[in-house]
Amino acid sequence: MTRKETSLFALFRVFSAPVLLFLLAASGIAAQVRREQFSKPELDDMSYPTNTALATELGRTEARRDLTNGIVRLPAYGLPAPWAGEYDRILIEKYRVGSFGLAGCLVSQGLVAYASGYSEITRKHIEGKYGTNFWRDVREEAEESWNKHLTKAPERSLNRGEYRVRAGDTFSRIAKERGMTLKTLTDANPKLDPTKLKVGQIILVPEQSKR
Repeated sequence: MTRKETSLFALFRVFSAPVLLFLLAASGIAAQVRREQFSKPELDDMSYPTNTALATELGRTEARRDLTNGIVRLPAYGLPAPWAGEYDRILIEKYRVGSFGLAGCLVSQGLVAYASGYSEITRKHIEGKYGTNFWRDVREEAEESWNKHLTKAPERSLNRGEYRVRAGDTFSRIAKERGMTLKTLTDANPKLDPTKLKVGQIILVPEQSKR
């Protein structure tokens, strides 16, 4: 190496060391900023990350956690369809799939992204058990049930000595409210199972009971 090359190399070492230290320090600061942004994301007015990619991943993470704990449910937001109640009933009664409301009609991009990520994981889990036609079948059943409800004939008027079962009724409660013994009410309805009363079902009450 010539004297000139040696001098240039020495000069490079003198000036490159501070530059290298500066770059390393800057890199560390940038990494720290990125860590802070990830650990403390900016939230919107509905408390969801404004970064939609982060909100989506948050939804996926929480869905996986719930599935691990045996919780299978789907997020819901917006205005529900008329048959949504039947849809939810079928999901929970037949398949033990629940739902949880996130918001009404007012939503944010973060909320939608979160719901999308959560649904993605949960739907894959459900389709793995029941097939990809699961959603279509449940929806068709819910719509059919709802339509039957709309076209159901109006309830007929009660005749004397009849009572229409209401929510929460039991034979014991009905008998007590009408001032009779449980045996009297049971004897008046020998073909009915007292443990399987249905809302809207008509039973007989003895004439001497109080209406």
